[in-house]
Amino acid sequence: MEPYKEKKSLDMLASAAVGGASASVLAVLLLTVTAALTLFSPDPAKLSWLGFAAVLLCCFTGSFIGARFTEKRPFVAGAVSGAMFIVTASAVALIIGGKLHPAYLPVTAACAIAGAFCGSIRRSKAKRIPAFDEREMRGIIKNKE
Repeated sequence: MEPYKEKKSLDMLASAAVGGASASVLAVLLLTVTAALTLFSPDPAKLSWLGFAAVLLCCFTGSFIGARFTEKRPFVAGAVSGAMFIVTASAVALIIGGKLHPAYLPVTAACAIAGAFCGSIRRSKAKRIPAFDEREMRGIIKNKE
């Protein structure tokens, strides 16, 4: 039996799938709670922004998780994870409501990019962001963490 030598990380697409799935599950849970809050309030129209805020939180969280679960190109994995969630949430919104708010796609894309960026930041002695280090992308620097 071999000892555990190094930390394993998921591939980029597997990490993105985990992030997208976790964002979708979190969205179902948060939107259920949000719907219950708005239904029991005296004026549900005033709390309609809660659903949009829940979707933005789920998009940020999913892309953050997607970027955090991989060591190879974490920003790309987080962005793909956010895109998976945006496509899924947009399809559900179009099926149920028949239309999207004009600000929905730009704002959710910004949340996905922000989550991917925050998830790609790694703590290291060099204080650099590996997802944006051009030398590491070309393979000149080997990550020794």
